[in-house]
Amino acid sequence: MGSQADLKQASIDAPSEGGNNESKTALLNPQLINNLSKTQSDRMNQSIMSKGSGTIGGKGKKIDYTPQYKIKLWEEMVLQYFKKGMLTMNDINKQNETINDCLNFCQSSFIQFLERTDNKEEKIDEFVASFN
Repeated sequence: MGSQADLKQASIDAPSEGGNNESKTALLNPQLINNLSKTQSDRMNQSIMSKGSGTIGGKGKKIDYTPQYKIKLWEEMVLQYFKKGMLTMNDINKQNETINDCLNFCQSSFIQFLERTDNKEEKIDEFVASFN
């Protein structure tokens, strides 16, 4: 299994995926749907290969699932799991910071709005003085 240094390095080196820039309408994008179905079929193929019926590059040569090979696959899977997990947690933290910044800005803007000076009292005083 990978060391903690490998896992930390993986979380640092991992490229940013998705992010805050994508809109919610991207879920309806046909290209995204095609990518998802391709990913699903790739996972199905990997699942079939993990049962021992896989071939290398479609050339008909079967993969030898030795214990060392399975350990290597497991370590790669764990490393990817931690990479994706760290990316997700970083994205959540960035979203949280953005939301807090926006809420703080709204609050300070509202406070400035409430504290603005107006001349309504002076107008009322002038009206009362002219009425009498």
